Amino acid sequence: MKRILFALAAAAVAAVVVQADAGHDHADHDAVPEGTVTLKGEIIDISCYVRHESRGPKHVKCATFCATKGMPFGFLEAETGRIYLLLPDGHADPTKGLREYFGQQVQATGILTEAVGLTGLQIATVTPLDSQQKRGEVTK
Repeated sequence: MKRILFALAAAAVAAVVVQADAGHDHADHDAVPEGTVTLKGEIIDISCYVRHESRGPKHVKCATFCATKGMPFGFLEAETGRIYLLLPDGHADPTKGLREYFGQQVQATGILTEAVGLTGLQIATVTPLDSQQKRGEVTK
């Protein structure tokens, strides 16, 4: 009887913990930053890039459409070809303030966060690299 009561009590505690966690939005739990970096490359629509290697000026219209649909975006580092998942500030749109740079080579400064085999980048500032594209630096 004691075992049954103990098992029921443990199950009740576990249910309370799970329910409390499910109702919590985790907004106050920031991932541990791996560090601030400055990278050169392009902001890409990950789905189109992975499926068709779509990027650059010819892909801007499609990337903009995909951003409005909430598709995942990333940063394709020019030097290594590595893709970093764009992370938002809080629960915002990760492309907010960045859409005008789709299809361009840029320099981005932000914070890298790595977990579960994935590396994310929360961009703080963006500067176009091509002198014809210079519109000034934008800070998110």
